[in-house]
Parts: sequence; C-alpha cells; structure tokens
Amino acid sequence: MKKILHVCLLLLASFSPGQLAAGEAVRLYDFGADEIAYLALPPHTPIGSVLLIPDALGTPEVVAARCDLLARLGFVAVTVDFYNGQTATNLEKSRGIQGRLPAEDSRKTIAAALNLLTKSPQYRTEKLVIGVWGGNMEFLRAVLAEPGRSTPLVALSWLEPDGPALADPFVGLPRPLQVLVNNGPWMGEWEKAQATQPMKRIPADIHRYAAEPGFLLKAEADEMAAQVWATVIEFWKKAVTEADVASVVKQQQPAPSGTQPEKRVPEAQQEGPNAVRKPSIMPRR
Repeated sequence: MKKILHVCLLLLASFSPGQLAAGEAVRLYDFGADEIAYLALPPHTPIGSVLLIPDALGTPEVVAARCDLLARLGFVAVTVDFYNGQTATNLEKSRGIQGRLPAEDSRKTIAAALNLLTKSPQYRTEKLVIGVWGGNMEFLRAVLAEPGRSTPLVALSWLEPDGPALADPFVGLPRPLQVLVNNGPWMGEWEKAQATQPMKRIPADIHRYAAEPGFLLKAEADEMAAQVWATVIEFWKKAVTEADVASVVKQQQPAPSGTQPEKRVPEAQQEGPNAVRKPSIMPRR
C-alpha cells in the first residue's frame, strides 16, 4: 500500500491537464454509440483494463490524465464524456447536468465503451475493472444486466455515490464491490435507511473520507486524493492478479444468424495473453 501511495503521489503531481496527453480519442461508433472515448495504453503487456465513468464534477482533461496514470501502472484505460465538455463546480449543478441527459444515451455510451474493452481484438484483455462516479451507477447497473452481455469484470468501485439511498443500494451489483464515500448527502441518507431497515450483511467494502464532492478528479490533487486513488488501485491490482476469470465471465451467447464472426488478432502480433496494439488512425476531439 505504501509503495502504491508513493507512486500515486508522484504521478498525480506530475500529471496535469496541460500536459501532452499520452492517450488518444477513439470513436465508439463501431461499438454501438456515436460518441468519443479517451483511450490510454500501457507501455508493456497490460495487466488488465479499466473503465472510468465520471460524473460532471470531473473535467474531461483531468479524467484523461487519470487514464494516463492508470496506463503507466499497467492498465488499458478508457473513459467516456457524457456531457460534451460541460462541468460542474458543486454536486447540485452536477446533478442538473446529468438530469438533462437522456438515460438511454448514457446507457448506450457505457455499453459501447464496454464493447470496446471486451470485444475489440486490439484492446480487449482478460480482466476488467470499473470505477463509476455518483448516479452513473444506475446506468452501469442496467448495462451489466443486459441479456447476453459477457463482461470479464473482476472488481467494481463506486466512487462518491449519489442517487437514491435505498435500503439496499448494492442490489444487483457484482462482487467484489468497493464503495468510497465523501461528505456528500448519500452516506447520511443511507445511514438513516439502515437505522430503520438494516441490512443483515453489507456486500461491499465501504471507505468514508472527509472530503468535498469531486475531490478525486480535481486538477490539483492533494494527499487525501492520492491516498484514495492508492486504495482504489491496490484493490484493482489485487483483483486482476487473483481473480479466476472463469468464475466472473458469463457464458457467451450464440451470435445471431447472419452476423460476421469477430476478427482475432493474429498470434504473431501478440506478446502475451493480454497483448494490445497501439491505435492507428484515431480521431481527436
């Protein structure tokens, strides 16, 4: 943990939105959405892939810098921008921006990003972790429950939860599940719900931090943010190292008749079971 924290402090200090990005913008059109994602690749054979799904408190440039950080640590890292560059300075404004976005568009974009990481012969790996912010968990929950979806998800982190604090907000979510809560209203509402209808067993590893909403995606990351990122990355690295893929991947459904079989990367072009190739002609936003 100390080693990862030290690395996070160094990398968060050295990565800023003004730097030349290490990754590239990629179109999701071939994967089911007319949107742009940001993709950063590691300098060596990846240990797994990660999808970041931020809320409007995170500016695209900062989230992209976090993807660059994760790529340096060995992940194929992807993030999506639902909000076309719109950002918020507080939780209320973030909710307003998200509320104006059609839910179907959010689900379609998340599904396309997952397709990129699980079906693309260039970028897919055997193990996937996801970090999702705020109320976007509801969209992710719906996508993961789609019939026939096969997702090699080995760890899920819910960062700065938002939305209805139900008696069981974790229902339907895969395990292992990590929840990192800030000083926003969600935790207080959930604790009230637990006081009247307590869960017998909480199926999540919950961490609480005395921090303002959006602290993980600020351009100027402090020691608290580095500590939380270290906790998340340690959780993810342990998951991709120890998980049994066969136990977390659903059986693939037969492809519909008339569809073309998926293209595979020739073995000669691979360096290992998780090998990826650099993107070629990828559009920038």
